[in-house]
Amino acid sequence: ARYCSSYAEVANWDPQDFSFVVHKGAVHHIAEVRDGRHVRLGDRVDLEPATLQTEDKLRLQNYGRKYSEAGQPGGTYYKHHKAAK
Repeated sequence: ARYCSSYAEVANWDPQDFSFVVHKGAVHHIAEVRDGRHVRLGDRVDLEPATLQTEDKLRLQNYGRKYSEAGQPGGTYYKHHKAAK
């Protein structure tokens, strides 16, 4: 509970981009998103939470990433920090 409000403030993802939520080890549809961050549970779905977590991990890793027309990921990668100017 201590971190919940700060996580909501800095989150760079939209809960409406997701269809499922895991609650007490069971996967449910998201019936409604309230206040932009809180979800109301829908019907239970017969999916494995671990499978859903793997899919969500990939989705979040690439969230907001730009792709070329050929489907290649764009952006830049810095192995080391840039030197100060």
